[in-house]
Amino acid sequence: MTEIRGLTLHQPWAYAITWADKRIENRSWRYAPTYQGWIAIHAGASTGTRDDYQYAINLVAKLANLPIDIVTHGAEERSAILAVARLASVCSDSFDMPDVVCGCGPWAFPRSRHFHLTEVHALQRPVPCKGAQKLWHLPPAVAEAIERQIPAVLS
Repeated sequence: MTEIRGLTLHQPWAYAITWADKRIENRSWRYAPTYQGWIAIHAGASTGTRDDYQYAINLVAKLANLPIDIVTHGAEERSAILAVARLASVCSDSFDMPDVVCGCGPWAFPRSRHFHLTEVHALQRPVPCKGAQKLWHLPPAVAEAIERQIPAVLS
C-alpha cells in the first residue's frame, strides 16, 4: 500500500485544490515538513469563522475566476477526503520575511510556508473521515478506500 498522509483544510480551500487548480497550500507552521509524497486533501468539519469563510469564498472565486455560487456549492462537502495530491516541495522564503516575494504565484500568502502540490486527482466519491492537525496518518480503511478509487495513480 502506498503511503498517504492526510492534510486537513477548511473549506473552500480543499475545494480549490480539488477543482479550481490551486496548487499552493499555505501553512503557518513553525517547521517545514520533510515529508514529500502523496497527501489526502481532507475537507475539515469546520469552516472557521463566518467572516473567514465568506472572505475565503470570495477570494477563491476571484483567484479561480469562478462565480461565487459555484464555489459556495463546491465547498459544501465536509469531513471527507476529496482528492489526493503529491506534496512536491515546500517554499519557506517569505515565512519570516513578509516583504520577500517568492514567486509561488497568486495562491501563495506572505508569512506562510507554501506547500507545492502536483498531480492532483479528485476522488469520484469523497471518503468520509475525521481529520487531524499537521500531516497525519490515514486510518487503514480510509487509505484502502482511496486506493480502490485511483489504484493506477498510487502504484
